[in-house]
Amino acid sequence: MENQKYQTSDLEYLILKVLEEHYSFADEIVQKLKMNKIEFEERKIFPVLSGLQLNKLLCYNWLENEDGLPIKHFHLTRTGFYYIHK
Repeated sequence: MENQKYQTSDLEYLILKVLEEHYSFADEIVQKLKMNKIEFEERKIFPVLSGLQLNKLLCYNWLENEDGLPIKHFHLTRTGFYYIHK
């Protein structure tokens, strides 16, 4: 796959596809996208995640990281699953 910059709507879809595989922290989502040579502006990740949550396509739980700090653990909702499979 040729490297290319993705638009926000593409990034939304790709994030949902990552979350379809497994629950993830934001940095895990970023790493998975980078591993697949997907270029995007990292600063857009949180606004995109927030938009997906507002549209009820994903949700999150608070978990503690290795340092004991709370961190969001994102997962796909049923609506999100149907959205990417429509």
